Amino acid sequence: MINVILFEDNLDFVDSLSELLQETKDIHLSAVFHHCKDIVRHVRYYNPDIIIMDIDMPGITGIEGLTLLRNADLDTLVMMLTVFDDNERVFQAVCRGASGYLLKSSSPEKIVEGIREAANGGAPMTPR
Repeated sequence: MINVILFEDNLDFVDSLSELLQETKDIHLSAVFHHCKDIVRHVRYYNPDIIIMDIDMPGITGIEGLTLLRNADLDTLVMMLTVFDDNERVFQAVCRGASGYLLKSSSPEKIVEGIREAANGGAPMTPR
């Protein structure tokens, strides 16, 4: 079972992704957070296999949250899942240690496949 926590502020997207993951037998969504304010504490508590994280969140962005994790010596896999498909954000996320970068417009199957790929040591990326 792949243990996942989600950092996402779009409630409609949270609902859709939560429903998708509930229907996926080998992935368990343990928790959802709408900001990265307490990301280090949450990751230490839930000890996920993978974090799925949006970039554009209030207060602390997903890329800043990723930096906080790495500065706290937490090497949990992080897959960015966002609407941003520009090279600068992809580069920033990868340089800060993201394990993958998928767009929210990806098919549900591609998102599930990306989680599995990251859990198995891969680096899922949206082709664009």
